[in-house]
Order: sequence, then C-alpha cells, then structure tokens
Amino acid sequence: GNISYILSKPINYIWYQFSNFIGEVIVKLMFYIPLSLAVGLIMIGELRNFNFAYIPFMIIVIALGIIVDFFLRVTVGLLAFWIEDTSPLFWMYGKFILMFGVFFPAELFPKAVADIVKVSPVAAIVYGPGKIVIDFSFETFLSIVSIQIIYLLLSIALAFWVYQKGVKKLNVNGG
Repeated sequence: GNISYILSKPINYIWYQFSNFIGEVIVKLMFYIPLSLAVGLIMIGELRNFNFAYIPFMIIVIALGIIVDFFLRVTVGLLAFWIEDTSPLFWMYGKFILMFGVFFPAELFPKAVADIVKVSPVAAIVYGPGKIVIDFSFETFLSIVSIQIIYLLLSIALAFWVYQKGVKKLNVNGG
C-alpha cells in the first residue's frame, strides 16, 4: 500500500514496520496477558510447578517468538512486489503456524516428524514459547532460544534480501 511513499523517505521500510509492530504488540499485550491469565486459570487452573522466578526467561522466549513471526510475516508481505495479492499467503502462513504450533503440538507426531517440528520456525514462534510456559526447564529454554536466534537471523536476512530485490524491481520497472 504505502510502501512507495515510505521508500521516498530517509528511513528503512522494514525497521519502520518493525517499530510500528512493536508499539502495536505492547498495546495488545496489555490487554491479552490479563485476559489470557484469567481464561487459563478458569479453564485449566493453576499450573503445577509454575515458578514466578522463570517469568523473565518466559518473556525472552515469547518476545523472540513474536519478533521471528514479525520478520517472517514482513517477508510474506514484501512478496507484494511480485504478487498483487498476498492475502492468500498470509492465510496459509497463519494456518500453518496455528496447525503445527497450537492444534497439533510436536508431541502428537511420530518422533521423526516431531524432531523436525521442534527445530522449525513453528517451534521458534509458537511451540517453544508455549512449552516454556507450561513446562519450564533451563535445558529447554537454552534449546528454544538457540533455535529462535537462528531463525531470527535467518528471517531478518531473508526479509532484507526480499526487500532489496523488490525495491530493485520497483525502481527498474517503475512500479
């Protein structure tokens, strides 16, 4: 939509979108965290073995998952340089994350498939943060954060690569 307007400004489009995203996420989390805690306590009750000392580690994993998700989503959005309507791609991406990260956690799959899911972007975005909240261990934390950092670096690199190719196409073809 407004990418051509932003491209004419001395700011980077991806970091501009990222700063907008972070502001939006902070506002949403102020609403969703209390709501999620209330619904969770009503539906499930207290989590056994939950320790408030683990909350900083949970915040790190959840924040990294949100950021990895942003960069993958922005990459899908940047495909608009080549595809007029990216909404079907966003729909597929969202359903993929929902199915493999929420509805069917890795433990439900055969070991070979579960091992793949546990090192996929789904693990970095949804499965890992959920696993940390439900069943915290430092071993799991380090494993998930390692996967998240790898996917964060890869997704940032991919987003900027797609962006550069798209801007080049836009400049060459004139929009």
